[in-house]
Amino acid sequence: GLAQQTSANAGVAGVAAALVLRTEIDGGMTLADAASRVGATVSYTLDPFDTRFYLEAQPPQFATLLRGLVKAIGAPDVRDFAAVRSAALTSAANDGASPAIAALDMLRQVTYSGTGYAFPDGGRQVSLSKLTVSNVSLFASQYHLGPGTTVALEGAVDDAVLGAVRSAFGAI
Repeated sequence: GLAQQTSANAGVAGVAAALVLRTEIDGGMTLADAASRVGATVSYTLDPFDTRFYLEAQPPQFATLLRGLVKAIGAPDVRDFAAVRSAALTSAANDGASPAIAALDMLRQVTYSGTGYAFPDGGRQVSLSKLTVSNVSLFASQYHLGPGTTVALEGAVDDAVLGAVRSAFGAI
């Protein structure tokens, strides 16, 4: 989450989460591509204390995609680091060009000075440009939690879905 970021690595949470979605899970296919192929979706949001991943899939594909998500969270593939960081830099530059967003960022920096909330969710150009694969790997390993992980389910949850969740998260 955002609280774990510092001034020097603002943006690391978003880059790490984007790399989770680009991690190969099965047969050379990324998690995002595998989900899309079967009509499912996988995404994330950055919250103050958490990075929340969302998986929406039909029951027949849910277990496979959930195992892939757990694998990817546990070991994000950093091979696309340059492309992900480049996209984050472009987004930060575009946000900086908007007077409204720039004003909000300044207000946020003053209001939350000294915390991870002081920086834009996607990071700042200065910190993103210095971000390394090592920074992302360290962040992912430090904040990958097993005990205490919350899994929220909604929709057509049956015993098979609950079993898939227990099985997938039992590994972490």
